[in-house]
Amino acid sequence: MDWLKQLQAEQQEAREYEYTPLMRVQSWSELPVGTPLFNTLFAFENFPVDASLLKTLGRLEVSDVQLQDRTNFPLAVKVFPSGPQLLFQIAFRPDYYDPADVARLLVSWRTLLEGIVANPSGRLELCRC
Repeated sequence: MDWLKQLQAEQQEAREYEYTPLMRVQSWSELPVGTPLFNTLFAFENFPVDASLLKTLGRLEVSDVQLQDRTNFPLAVKVFPSGPQLLFQIAFRPDYYDPADVARLLVSWRTLLEGIVANPSGRLELCRC
């Protein structure tokens, strides 16, 4: 019982730090005012619904949806499942990132993902190449 009380107290304390407005985080940083904290947005969109879930929920249909992405980030990446595939959508500012570098980034991600599929119990390590 003591362990559970301690766990609950620790969880309650951690909740105090669950959300902090970005402006507050920026005020804590050593960056000059007006300097962006991030230059990349990476989003994994998991909105496609599994077919078995649809059977449980009943009929679900979404149509005529148009997304118009606007971002202030020099590099924005969205990944979303499409059946057995992952689709990557990348928008970048060519004045900030060289298109050849973005192409190499995509090749690296593909190599990484193919390696995970080929060896799912393998270990990932950071390479400082």
